[in-house]
Amino acid sequence: MKKMLKLNNKKFYHFFNKVRPNVNFIYRDQDKELVLFLSNSKRLEILEFIKKIVETNFNVKVFSVIANKKSHTNKIFIKPKTFILNSKKNTLKKFIEIMCHLKFNITVNFTIVDYYHLYLGNKLTTEDSIKKLIRTCLTKKETLYTLPVSKNKREKLYKLFLGYNLVVWKSLDVDAGKIIKIFFKTVK
Repeated sequence: MKKMLKLNNKKFYHFFNKVRPNVNFIYRDQDKELVLFLSNSKRLEILEFIKKIVETNFNVKVFSVIANKKSHTNKIFIKPKTFILNSKKNTLKKFIEIMCHLKFNITVNFTIVDYYHLYLGNKLTTEDSIKKLIRTCLTKKETLYTLPVSKNKREKLYKLFLGYNLVVWKSLDVDAGKIIKIFFKTVK
C-alpha cells in the first residue's frame, strides 16, 4: 500500500498567494468603511495570529477563516475537545475581534462555526435515537433538541415524525448545520 506524502502548507500557501492574490474577507478599516476583500497573505497572517492566540488560551483548534457575504461576517472554523456553550462562543468571538483590532487595526465581525459537532451529529443521530427522543418528549412533555445534522440526514429523519400526531418538530439554524427541535403539541 502506498503512503500519502504530507503536504507542506507553506509551499501550498505560497502557490495560492500567486494564483489568487486577493480573497474575500469582510472588515472595516480605520475610516469605518466596509471592505470586502483582502490580500491573501494578510488573511493568512490573520489566520496564523488567530490560531496562535486561540490554541494557547482556549485549547481549541482553528482550521480556517472565510467570508460570509450574506451576513457580512467572517466564519472561523474550530474543533473543540468538548462542546462549547453559546456564552463561551461569544466570549471567544469578542476576544478574537478585540485582539484583531489591536494587532491589525481593523474591525472584523466573526462567527464561530463548530463543524466537528456537525460531523458528530451526522454520525451519532440515528433513527433509534430520534425515536427515543420522541418517546421522552411524549412521556415528559418537554422540549428536546438533537445534535446538528446535515440536510440529507434531516430529510430522512423527518419521515419518522409523520407517524406521531402529538409531536411537533422544527429545524433551527445554528452556525454549523441545523438542529431539530422536538416538542409536545398542546391540544386545544
